[in-house]
Amino acid sequence: MRNKNKKGFTLIELLVVIFIMAIMAVIIVPRYASYRNKKSMSYARTQIITDLRYTQDYTLGTKKLLDGTSATGGFGVQFRKGSSYIIFGDGGADPDHAYGGGNELFETVKLVGNVTISRLTLNGNDMDVVNYVSEPPYGKIYINNLDDDITLVITFTNNAGLSETITINNSGFIS
Repeated sequence: MRNKNKKGFTLIELLVVIFIMAIMAVIIVPRYASYRNKKSMSYARTQIITDLRYTQDYTLGTKKLLDGTSATGGFGVQFRKGSSYIIFGDGGADPDHAYGGGNELFETVKLVGNVTISRLTLNGNDMDVVNYVSEPPYGKIYINNLDDDITLVITFTNNAGLSETITINNSGFIS
């Protein structure tokens, strides 16, 4: 005679639960990877725009270079194709609105999530290096030492093939 007070799961019930969990995993894992790739692009976009805004704030504030001297030419960002960019202070007696190395280095920023800057265009012309500088005392914007009608487009991509752009003009508008 069987004991009807036994508690537990049958083998069939356990197999059904495992099968349902496997189906859920097959659906969720690819979507999570896609979500992560989109988030890394969104984060990179936010990171670049925030750093551009920080350079404007640094210029209008009292921020100093790492050696304690003033950034007489303001603060800026140097973009190159690749996975990082440089935030710098344009110092010295004759500011050139470009990163010159040495004590001008403020910070090197590495983009996250396999995101790289893949293209830089200045008024439609491809560039290898672009310097964006906010000059004191009023935060006038120079892009590659030019202050007239300039538009910079930064294109960045990730290893999943996603691509986004940021457009900047010399009036400080970033979109």
